[in-house]
Amino acid sequence: LHACITELKAFDEIGRLVNSTLAPDEILGETARLIKEYLGADACSIYLTEQRRLALHAGVGVPESDIGKLKVIMGRGLAGLAAATGRPVAVSSVTEDPRYNEFPEKTEKPMESMLAVPLVCKGVVMGVVSVRSVERREYGGSEISFLASVGGIIAGAIRNSGLVEVPVGTTLGELIYDIGGGIPDGKAYKAAPVSYTHL
Repeated sequence: LHACITELKAFDEIGRLVNSTLAPDEILGETARLIKEYLGADACSIYLTEQRRLALHAGVGVPESDIGKLKVIMGRGLAGLAAATGRPVAVSSVTEDPRYNEFPEKTEKPMESMLAVPLVCKGVVMGVVSVRSVERREYGGSEISFLASVGGIIAGAIRNSGLVEVPVGTTLGELIYDIGGGIPDGKAYKAAPVSYTHL
């Protein structure tokens, strides 16, 4: 019962965050902090899809110099794998996993275990959230379920509230395929209404 109440409280806090008036990356940064605290992890990163890559937009326990600069190729490393497959990836010993060594994520301390979960909204992968721990740890169903639920909240906010800032001049194709992650089932778009808001 206590775990359920704590989880609901975490969902409530994150829900309030994504609907707040904070800047997009501030929202993601605070969300990463809450995820790290709730799961008792040592690091948390939030990546968003950007030009067919994952761009690190927020993180706790990672070098600040990487935030806004680090980019992961889809399919490479554990975060890239989670994005490419649309499925969670849990590894108890990253140092023994060749997929991690293909693109090791930098952290302030050496990490042993990792869980990466895609941010999915209506079948579209919008990014990835990952947590890591210094001590060896088996990330199980409850952690995966929690992170997937949080990922859905974040992805929905990105899709519906514009947490991703789109540069002026971005084409509709770039918006759909590079930033939005594409159309489910590989379908093509024909036309779409577009509205512009001047800030």
